[in-house]
Amino acid sequence: MSSKATEIAKNLPTLEHPDGSPIRALVADDEEMLKELVSMGLKMIGWDVRSATDGPTALAIARDWRPDVLVLDIMMPGFDGLELLERIRKFYPEVPCLFLTAKDSVDNRIEGLAAGADDYVTKPFSMEEVMIRLHRLVQRSGVAAVDDAELVVGI
Repeated sequence: MSSKATEIAKNLPTLEHPDGSPIRALVADDEEMLKELVSMGLKMIGWDVRSATDGPTALAIARDWRPDVLVLDIMMPGFDGLELLERIRKFYPEVPCLFLTAKDSVDNRIEGLAAGADDYVTKPFSMEEVMIRLHRLVQRSGVAAVDDAELVVGI
C-alpha cells in the first residue's frame, strides 16, 4: 500500500443518503478477520455495516435491512456468494455488488461478473482499493446524496 493510495482513500468525499442517514453495506465472508477488517474500514468512513459469515444469514440481513451495497465472498457455508447474489437480486435487483474472493482465475472472474457482480476483487487485496471501488459503486447507484454543485445552463 502506497502513501498515495492511503491519501486518496482518506480524502474520499463522505457519502450519505439525501436524508443524512449513512450508506448501508452488507459484508459477507466466512473468514472472520477479513470480514471484520472490511467492516471496520467501511465504518471508519461513516457507513453503517452489517456482516455475516454464511449465505443464509447474509440473505436474512439483506431482506430485513436493505443494504445499499454488497461485499460478498464466493466461498461461504450454507450457499455460496453467487447463489446469495442471485437470491438478493430477486428482491433488490439494483443493489450494487462487489465480490471479494480468493477465486482468482479469469474463469472465476467472468463467472462472478456474469452472475451480476458489478466489480470483482481477488484476495489478497488493498483495503484502500476496495474502499474506493465501493465508494464509486455507491456513487453510480444513485442512492447517495449529490453534492450541492450548481448547474448553470446558458448565460
